[in-house]
Amino acid sequence: MYPVLFQMGGLSIYSWGASLAVAVLVGTYLAAKEARRHDIDGSKIMDLVLAVVVGGLVGGRLFYVLVYDLQNYLANPLDIFRLWEGGLVFYGGLIGGVGAGFWYVRRANLPFWSMADLVAPFLALGYGIVRLGCFANGCCYGKPTEGSWGVIFPHLDDIARHPTQIYSSLTAFLLFGFLHYLLRNKKFNGQVFLVYVILYGIIRSFIEAFRENLAVWGSVTVAQLVSGLLLVGAALFYIYRQRVTPAN
Repeated sequence: MYPVLFQMGGLSIYSWGASLAVAVLVGTYLAAKEARRHDIDGSKIMDLVLAVVVGGLVGGRLFYVLVYDLQNYLANPLDIFRLWEGGLVFYGGLIGGVGAGFWYVRRANLPFWSMADLVAPFLALGYGIVRLGCFANGCCYGKPTEGSWGVIFPHLDDIARHPTQIYSSLTAFLLFGFLHYLLRNKKFNGQVFLVYVILYGIIRSFIEAFRENLAVWGSVTVAQLVSGLLLVGAALFYIYRQRVTPAN
């Protein structure tokens, strides 16, 4: 794979970090453009994205540190800050990002569910871009496969594996398209964001069946467990908001 895209003197540009930067820039631009259609100040989107990115990075890193490699980070605490090497968990990032976003919209007197709907499609788009960075970085790889589409990750072994990063990326781009359509045809506030959580949970659980990841209960992985919990919670919120909340 290509964990380092290029070097400039002593500065290394990492593929994963570059993909994250592209995802943030593209998502912010498109979200601000969409916000103007809803008569929302684009500068507020910039501030919201900043809060979500910071909260997402903190949440994603803490989840990884606490669940996946706590002993190593206790022995080498400064490694926690080496984000350019990867080591972030999406669900931790989602929880941290939503928490930071909730704090910002309350502070700015913005409607939480409407703003969540607005950014949901671009969360999916950004996720798809970042997963391409995962592929280049050689992380988040799949289980061995005999299929012709299998990919060998040289830093790991010489076994062809499911390119689960590509599976995630392609499904995320499809999800972006669907959510963008739904945003312009939603029936109630919160529908787009909750549909995103539900569909992502289903997709992620399926892809996890082909991915090498930490199992916590038999063959059930951490991501599948969290997916199930969030999926149920989002479905309950969906039913509740569908009954009591009109769209604006």
